[in-house]
Amino acid sequence: MTVNGVPAKAIARSGAHELVITPRTRVRRGSAFAVRVVYSGRPVGASWHRLVGGGIDVSGEPHTATA
Repeated sequence: MTVNGVPAKAIARSGAHELVITPRTRVRRGSAFAVRVVYSGRPVGASWHRLVGGGIDVSGEPHTATA
């Protein structure tokens, strides 16, 4: 997982439905940033939508994203 193209400092789970990604450097309040998460499972269910570019969009997060 990366934040602005740099590997994350830490990755953890918080509860049953949250993924916590800590960037290596602080992100300034109000600034734009990009997070990339690589998913290795098989997305299934009504909330997962394949994007034309090959990515996945998940609606109804966080609870329906786990279905």
